[in-house]
This record gives sequence, C-alpha cells and structure tokens, in this order.
Amino acid sequence: EGSNRASRRDRIVYLLWPELDQDHARAALSQAVYRLRGRIGPDTVLSFGQDEIAIDWSRVWCDAIQLEECLADGRGEDALRLYSGDFLEGFHLVGAPDFERWLADHRERIREAVVGAALSVSEAAEAHGDRPKGIQVLRRALEVSPLDESVVRRLLLLLDRTGDQGGALRLYEGFAARLGDEYDLAPAPQTRDVVASILARVRTGPEPPGD
Repeated sequence: EGSNRASRRDRIVYLLWPELDQDHARAALSQAVYRLRGRIGPDTVLSFGQDEIAIDWSRVWCDAIQLEECLADGRGEDALRLYSGDFLEGFHLVGAPDFERWLADHRERIREAVVGAALSVSEAAEAHGDRPKGIQVLRRALEVSPLDESVVRRLLLLLDRTGDQGGALRLYEGFAARLGDEYDLAPAPQTRDVVASILARVRTGPEPPGD
C-alpha cells in the first residue's frame, strides 16, 4: 500500500483469505511469503514481529511503486510515462469481495492522480508557450480516463486557442457519442457552453483586424 509502509498481517489475510479461519489464513500467508522470498530473494520480504510485513523496495524494482513515488514527488511527466493501465489490470480474486473493493478504489485513486498530474503538466507547458505539448499531455490523460470531462473541457479550450476549432469539435462529438452510448448521458452544461462558444466563432468567422 505504499513504497515504505508495512502492512498488518491480519489485514492481508482478511482481504485475501476471507473464507479461512485465522489460523489457516495466517498459515496461507506464511506459505505465500515463503514462496515470494524464493522468487524475489530472501531479504526482500521483511517481518516486523508477528504483526507486520513489508517489501524492501530498495531491492526490487516495481513500476507501480515507482509510479506512486513520481506522483508523490510531483514528477508528472515521469508518472505519465510509467502509467500503462490499471493497477493489476485483468486480475480478479474470486471469493474475496473486500479485496476487490480495495483494488477498485486503488485503481481509481491512481487514475485520478495521474490525470491530475497530466493537467498540471499541461498547464505548465502552456504557461511556457508550448501548447502542442499541452495538447499531447491532455490527449494522454484522456487515454487514462476517457470520460473525464474536466480534461475534455481543458483540451477543447487549448485546441481552440491554437486555432484548431475543427479538432475541438471532432473531439467533442466523439466524447458526446461515447458518453451517450456507454451511459446514456449528455455532456455537462459547462462542456456544452465551451462548444457553443467555439461554434459561434466558427460560424461568424474570425474578427476583422483592428485599425
């Protein structure tokens, strides 16, 4: 649950072996730890008395841990490079509903943090006059969270500022279609207002230059 945190044995067995009594669940955990030490090294799984265990991440490289460290350190671009999909994507543990809920919450927390990092990187890029980079980063954020409307609005505005109104309208149309198909919903009023503003300027054409 973090790069430097120990986990309580009783919480681990509660999440992973809810169908077993305490003695058998602890035996299952001990066997799992034994096998893990055999795979990644005897000094990588640390025990703190009878109650807590932890991984010594100085001995093992893990992309998920590196990602969390990048997010914690404010290294948004590194986090975006590391993120390749949901945590333990495709993994399910039958008969462990509390673990499944923990996993879903953890995935959502990481997605939100990565999207937040992307927004920060994009804002910094635009502040330095690099709008193409800002657009690229926001498109990456939409790959992480395709229906995040805050990202969609930000990207619509940035495309508009670069003069790519056509790209902005195509983005909106695709987003609205997906939102309708998957959830039978329409974009939020704030998003529709952004698009209405873009459409109004497209229809009237560019303003004539001043004297």
